[in-house]
Amino acid sequence: MRKFSLLLLLLLLLAMGSVVAAQDMPCGTLAEADCTFLTDSAAAMATVDSATFTLDLTITTSDGEDETSTTTISGGGAFNGATGLVGVGMMGMMTNPSSATDPTSMLGGLTEGLADFDGEINLIITSSEEDEPTDLQLRLVDGFGYINFDALGLSGDDDDDSSSGTGRGLNLSGWGGVNLIELITRAAEELPEGAMDGAMGGMMGGMAGVGNNPQLPEGFDPELMSSAIVITRLPDEEFNGVTVAVFQTTLDLASVMSDPAMIEAIQQQMAENMPADQEMTPEQSQQMMQGMMALYEGMNFSVITRIGIDDHYIRSIEANMSMDMSGMAAAAPADASVSNGSFSLAFSLTMDQFNEPQTITAPEEPNIVEVDDLLQMMRFFMAPRPARGS
Repeated sequence: MRKFSLLLLLLLLLAMGSVVAAQDMPCGTLAEADCTFLTDSAAAMATVDSATFTLDLTITTSDGEDETSTTTISGGGAFNGATGLVGVGMMGMMTNPSSATDPTSMLGGLTEGLADFDGEINLIITSSEEDEPTDLQLRLVDGFGYINFDALGLSGDDDDDSSSGTGRGLNLSGWGGVNLIELITRAAEELPEGAMDGAMGGMMGGMAGVGNNPQLPEGFDPELMSSAIVITRLPDEEFNGVTVAVFQTTLDLASVMSDPAMIEAIQQQMAENMPADQEMTPEQSQQMMQGMMALYEGMNFSVITRIGIDDHYIRSIEANMSMDMSGMAAAAPADASVSNGSFSLAFSLTMDQFNEPQTITAPEEPNIVEVDDLLQMMRFFMAPRPARGS
């Protein structure tokens, strides 16, 4: 039940993203001027070609007893050429998620965007389950992707000629790089038929599924999400020397889940997901619905967005989500294994230097991995495996 509940939660959050990305803003009770301001902001952000950014993410999970795990990611970066990448590839999937079901078109747009996009990001990742933090340094320049293996703590001990960047081995030292445009293009052309479709479908299936994925409960109406998304304008603030309008967005999933049509659709979907030799009793269906309702009632989701009054650029986004699973555990059958733990996520992103050219260069003397080598590895991992015992 927990797995089904979390899957449904993910699909509903993706549905919310599709609603927000759609042409008509779900302004609700916002004043017309405020709704127009948000629409103008979306248009302004579509013109952002370069900027700097910083981000912080903290994820905390608890099993409800004595185990708590915390992961933090912090850092920042910069980019140039975003209008081509976002306009051709990513924004199309947000405004029309079903386009993700056409990997050829999607990959074509991605390679076109990569040709003009340069970016870098440096992140420090820490985990309560790891002794040392991870230093992740990535760059994308002229269609080549680079990663700093030394910062990751990796080293290449091979004695072959891979250190020159021309060998057949992979040298995991210094900066490594690969021609991403060539890799993506050739992978789509040379890998077994359907391999890229499967890979991209698995990666993007959630987004593409909003509205047409059979895993979604039949009868799901995205309009329900509009009523569950509440946007409120808060008092203006000064942020990094800029006067900003502040908007708070909250999501009330419990109201969506309590809709009679939604309940009926979910119950039908749960029954269809039961094994063929089993049948869900009305009592089991009721228990599962009670558990999921308790899960969503114990969830809080909010986003604070700060937008420049004069230029309409998004200066800051702060998102917080928390989920208490104890209610779902209490509603579950006595013999069910359901965690009564909790989950929380805190994310912040700040942006600056909009449309100011950023200096992003390729690393000096990187070890370039041959695309042939990577394709050979991909073929190996995608090759059919014999069944065990055969």
